[in-house]
Order: sequence, then structure tokens, then C-alpha cells
Amino acid sequence: MKICHICTSAASHKILLDKLELLKHETDMDIHLISSKEGLKPSLIKESPLIFKYIDMNRKINIIQDLSSIIKLYKLLKTENYQIVHTHTAKAGLIGRVAAFFARTPLIIHTSHGLPFYKGQKKFVYQVYRILESIGAMFSDAILSQNKHDIVHLNKLIVRKPVFYEGNGINLEALSQLTVETDLTKRLQEAKPKRQIIFMGARFEGIKNHSFLIDCIHYVKANYHKEFLLVLAGEGPLKERIQEKVAALHLTDQVLFTGNINNIPRVLQLSDVVVLTSFKEGIPRILMEAMAYSKPIVATDVIGTNELVIDNYNGYLTPTDNVKFFGERLIKLLTDESIRTQFGENAFTRIKSEYTELIVVERIKEVYSTLSQEANRVLTPKGLVP
Repeated sequence: MKICHICTSAASHKILLDKLELLKHETDMDIHLISSKEGLKPSLIKESPLIFKYIDMNRKINIIQDLSSIIKLYKLLKTENYQIVHTHTAKAGLIGRVAAFFARTPLIIHTSHGLPFYKGQKKFVYQVYRILESIGAMFSDAILSQNKHDIVHLNKLIVRKPVFYEGNGINLEALSQLTVETDLTKRLQEAKPKRQIIFMGARFEGIKNHSFLIDCIHYVKANYHKEFLLVLAGEGPLKERIQEKVAALHLTDQVLFTGNINNIPRVLQLSDVVVLTSFKEGIPRILMEAMAYSKPIVATDVIGTNELVIDNYNGYLTPTDNVKFFGERLIKLLTDESIRTQFGENAFTRIKSEYTELIVVERIKEVYSTLSQEANRVLTPKGLVP
């Protein structure tokens, strides 16, 4: 069976590769992955058994560029004659499904990695993304959701299309082999005897709520009298603004900006607490990886995150706008090693039992099988045959 997965940019390869490579291993499907070259890391895909193809796609809405992307993608899908097209991320989800529909792909599936519209968004933006999601659904045979909460909204939004729970997971064995030493990790090791390490890995954009985190760190500095260091990994349009805020609050000694890093597992190992302050998530991979390394978490109580973090079990959940509440929970974890240890053990137990790539792949295999059987169709290289 020949299947194509589509994501907006190559930056998403890292969140899809483990799952798709395991899917290929389990089924021996011919799996292609299409994206733009933005964020491409050749070393990441060098030994992958998948086939990679590239089409220009813009993350932002641009009608002319989007139409060009649809046409190019249509031609590619028509030439390759895939039996299944499976899209990911908001932009590729729309462009990919439209192109696949006109290419007459037998089965079109989309995975929602977290709905692009959410509570607290500007009303106009909310409505635009809601409409676009509805349009995308018209060109789908089914929708998969990474979190359980969104299934309720998808069932209300999408009429007469099945919605399945996909979940999210990590490859525990592969993760354990990714720890490498770099100048950054050596620096953190040198600092660690004297300073506790707090880590957050996230793109610098509004939805990740970095500004709130910096306010919380300012509170911690004023109320916690031991040395600590917040390590912020990632890039994005708001990075400079956050750096300016850190300087204005005199936190330059407490906050380290690393940019994008390729050794997050090792940084997680060295961290005492992992934090995430998003307004919404799908199922955040960074927290799954933190849990795999038995790290306690302080995070905002939002969709996606609150499926991974159980308050007072493997971390603390807080409101998205209560600086004192978040700050006090962070101080509590930094202060009490026994709580950190217990939360960390609980985190690992939870991730191992519910959030592995193998569990997710089994769900995807079941969806592929169910959709073809329910329609009383068999997927062949030439399309669907009754």
C-alpha cells in the first residue's frame, strides 16, 4: 500500500518520523512524507526508510502562494497515485486535503494536532480558523485527534464524517539513545551543583505564552532565595520581545536563551523541573519527553497539556494568567526534592503505560483498516475497487 503523509514544513519531521518509521516497520507500507524544506535537517532523515518529497508551503495565509501549492501538490499526488493521503498541521491539512480530493485519492485523512481555534483567541481569528477547519473537513474521509478534548468539538463541527482518537506518543528506546554532550550541556553540568535548572522548549509565538512565564520567573526570583536558571530553547517571531522583557526585569542572570537545539533529551536529563505555559496544545511532545526522563512538570491547565499532566500526581496545573499561583507551585517543586522524585516516578509510569509510539501506530493501523472495511472497499494501486 502506498501512503503519503503531508505536513507544512520539514520542521515537523521530528514529531512525525518515529511514528511513521514504526508504522512502516509494522506494516511494510510504502510511506512518503511531503513538506516544504523550511526547517529541514538532512542529518535527521539521512537513514530514514521513508521517501521525502518537497513542495513550497507558506505557514501563513497567502491566497496566491496557497493556490500555487495546491496545484503543485495536486500534480505530485496525481503522478504518485497514492491510496491514502494523511495530512498534518493546519496549513498542510487544508492544502493537502484539497489537492488530494481533486487528485481523486481514494482515502483522505487528517490528524488534528490541536485545533487552530481556541478559547481566548480574537473573535475574528477564531471564526476564520473555525471556517477553514470546516472547509478542510469537507475534503476528508475522516479526522483523527491527538487529544480527547478536541473530539467533542470536532464532532460538533464536522457532520457525517468519523472522528477517531489517535493520541500521541514517543519511542522510549530511541529517546534513550539521543543523549549527546554539547557545549550547552557541559555548561549546564558546570552550573548544576550551584543552580537548579528549569527548562522550557517551545517556539517563541503568542500561543506559547512566554511573557507570562517571564513574569512567573520574576516572582520566583523575588521569593525563592536559591540559585536557579531558566533555559529557553527555541526560535520564533517573539523571541526578541521576550529577550527585551528579560532585560527590563533584570533577569539576564536567571534566563538562558539557547536557540534551537538538537540535544533536548540531554538537557531534559539535566533539568530539575520542566515547564510549559501554552494557551493550548495538541499533546505536547516536549512534556512526553520530560515524563520519559522522570521529570516533574509545572504547566498551564489547558487542552492537551492536562491530558498528560495530572495535578498533584506528576506535576502541577495552573491558570494561564495567575503569576503567583504558577510561581508558588514552581517554588514548591524547587524546594522539595521528595515531591520532585515522586512526581517524576509517576510521570514515567504514566508515559510508559499510555503514551508510546507503538500504541499510536496500532490505533492508526486500526483506523486505516476500519475506514476501508466500512466503505466495503479495497485499496489497490489503481484506486478503490468494490
